[in-house]
Amino acid sequence: MPWLWASVRSNPHNIDAWTTAIFVATDAMKNRVLARRILDEARAKNPQSIELAYTEAHFIYDGGKGDLAAAKAAFVSARDMALRLCDGNPENLSETDRWHYRFVLNFLRELERPSVK
Repeated sequence: MPWLWASVRSNPHNIDAWTTAIFVATDAMKNRVLARRILDEARAKNPQSIELAYTEAHFIYDGGKGDLAAAKAAFVSARDMALRLCDGNPENLSETDRWHYRFVLNFLRELERPSVK
């Protein structure tokens, strides 16, 4: 993890380094507390990042085991941020942001299904 810390310290807007650090903390280290701290710092330094907003919502969702109401609210927040940043036209987003926006919409559709509480 030291190389990831060095990367985000040298460039706090390196979203790939932040998301990699979150992934390593969550999946490789199985340390959700550390992952949450990294995510909070990443979001604080990059409040307009659609990718980090999606990552946070996905983190809360936790494969369907997390707080689904909180996850839904986070996905709605990510969707609304994306729409604000593109003046309501997702085609104005970068390719990466459009990709994350589509994932946000897919999760929202899943969470709004009657079988998902």
